[in-house]
Amino acid sequence: MAKTITFTYKKTAYTLEFTRETVALLEQNGLTLSDVQNIADKPLTSSTLLFRGAFLAHHKKAASIDTLMDEIWNSIPDKSEFLSVLTDMYTEPLDALLDEPEDSGKTTWTVNQ
Repeated sequence: MAKTITFTYKKTAYTLEFTRETVALLEQNGLTLSDVQNIADKPLTSSTLLFRGAFLAHHKKAASIDTLMDEIWNSIPDKSEFLSVLTDMYTEPLDALLDEPEDSGKTTWTVNQ
Protein backbone atom coordinates (compact mmCIF):
# COMPACT_ATOMS: atom_id res chain seq x y z
CA MET A 1 0.00 0.00 0.00
CA ALA A 2 1.28 3.47 -0.87
CA LYS A 3 2.49 5.73 1.89
CA THR A 4 0.41 8.87 2.45
CA ILE A 5 0.62 12.01 4.54
CA THR A 6 -2.61 13.29 6.08
CA PHE A 7 -3.18 16.62 7.80
CA THR A 8 -5.85 19.23 8.42
CA TYR A 9 -5.39 22.84 7.43
CA LYS A 10 -8.08 25.40 8.22
CA LYS A 11 -10.60 22.64 8.95
CA THR A 12 -9.99 20.89 5.61
CA ALA A 13 -8.49 17.40 5.62
CA TYR A 14 -5.82 16.66 3.03
CA THR A 15 -4.23 13.41 1.92
CA LEU A 16 -0.95 13.60 0.04
CA GLU A 17 0.03 10.66 -2.14
CA PHE A 18 1.92 9.83 -5.32
CA THR A 19 0.58 7.44 -7.93
CA ARG A 20 1.99 6.40 -11.30
CA GLU A 21 -0.28 8.97 -12.88
CA THR A 22 0.79 11.85 -10.64
CA VAL A 23 4.48 10.97 -11.02
CA ALA A 24 3.99 10.95 -14.82
CA LEU A 25 2.33 14.39 -14.62
CA LEU A 26 5.26 15.73 -12.63
CA GLU A 27 7.70 14.28 -15.15
CA GLN A 28 5.76 15.98 -17.95
CA ASN A 29 6.17 19.24 -16.01
CA GLY A 30 9.92 18.83 -15.79
CA LEU A 31 10.53 17.05 -12.47
CA THR A 32 13.02 14.20 -12.72
CA LEU A 33 14.03 11.46 -10.32
CA SER A 34 17.45 13.08 -10.16
CA ASP A 35 15.82 16.39 -9.13
CA VAL A 36 14.00 14.63 -6.30
CA GLN A 37 17.01 12.65 -5.12
CA ASN A 38 19.23 15.77 -5.27
CA ILE A 39 16.66 18.31 -4.14
CA ALA A 40 19.39 20.63 -2.81
CA ASP A 41 20.60 21.22 -6.40
CA LYS A 42 17.36 23.02 -7.34
CA PRO A 43 15.61 23.46 -3.99
CA LEU A 44 12.97 25.98 -4.93
CA THR A 45 11.86 24.34 -8.17
CA SER A 46 12.12 20.73 -7.02
CA SER A 47 10.53 21.15 -3.60
CA THR A 48 7.68 23.22 -5.03
CA LEU A 49 6.88 20.67 -7.75
CA LEU A 50 7.19 17.77 -5.31
CA PHE A 51 4.94 19.43 -2.73
CA ARG A 52 2.25 20.47 -5.22
CA GLY A 53 2.45 17.12 -6.97
CA ALA A 54 1.65 15.29 -3.75
CA PHE A 55 -1.79 16.94 -3.78
CA LEU A 56 -2.71 15.81 -7.31
CA ALA A 57 -3.98 12.33 -6.45
CA HIS A 58 -6.67 13.60 -4.07
CA HIS A 59 -6.83 17.42 -4.33
CA LYS A 60 -6.12 18.42 -7.93
CA LYS A 61 -7.89 21.78 -7.66
CA ALA A 62 -6.09 22.73 -4.46
CA ALA A 63 -2.70 22.05 -6.07
CA SER A 64 -3.35 24.82 -8.61
CA ILE A 65 -4.07 27.55 -6.04
CA ASP A 66 -0.80 29.40 -5.41
CA THR A 67 -1.86 31.21 -2.26
CA LEU A 68 -3.25 28.04 -0.65
CA MET A 69 -0.09 26.08 -1.45
CA ASP A 70 2.07 28.86 -0.01
CA GLU A 71 -0.04 29.07 3.16
CA ILE A 72 0.05 25.31 3.73
CA TRP A 73 3.78 25.12 3.01
CA ASN A 74 4.50 27.96 5.43
CA SER A 75 2.50 26.21 8.17
CA ILE A 76 4.45 22.93 7.97
CA PRO A 77 7.02 22.36 10.72
CA ASP A 78 10.19 20.33 10.10
CA LYS A 79 10.23 21.02 6.36
CA SER A 80 13.42 19.02 5.82
CA GLU A 81 11.85 15.90 7.33
CA PHE A 82 8.62 16.56 5.43
CA LEU A 83 10.55 16.76 2.12
CA SER A 84 12.40 13.57 3.00
CA VAL A 85 9.09 11.74 3.45
CA LEU A 86 7.72 13.22 0.19
CA THR A 87 10.86 12.01 -1.60
CA ASP A 88 10.33 8.48 -0.29
CA MET A 89 6.68 8.64 -1.31
CA TYR A 90 7.59 9.84 -4.81
CA THR A 91 9.83 6.85 -5.43
CA GLU A 92 7.25 4.25 -4.32
CA PRO A 93 5.32 4.17 -7.65
CA LEU A 94 8.64 3.94 -9.50
CA ASP A 95 9.75 1.02 -7.34
CA ALA A 96 6.39 -0.70 -7.86
CA LEU A 97 6.78 -0.35 -11.62
CA LEU A 98 10.01 -2.34 -11.48
CA ASP A 99 8.87 -4.98 -8.96
CA GLU A 100 9.13 -8.57 -10.11
CA PRO A 101 5.78 -10.33 -10.55
CA GLU A 102 4.93 -13.48 -8.63
CA ASP A 103 5.83 -16.71 -10.43
CA SER A 104 2.23 -17.35 -11.47
CA GLY A 105 1.94 -13.98 -13.20
CA LYS A 106 5.20 -13.86 -15.11
CA THR A 107 5.25 -13.36 -18.84
CA THR A 108 8.08 -15.15 -20.55
CA TRP A 109 10.08 -13.31 -23.17
CA THR A 110 13.04 -14.02 -25.39
CA VAL A 111 15.42 -12.08 -27.59
CA ASN A 112 15.60 -13.27 -31.19
CA GLN A 113 18.54 -12.48 -33.41
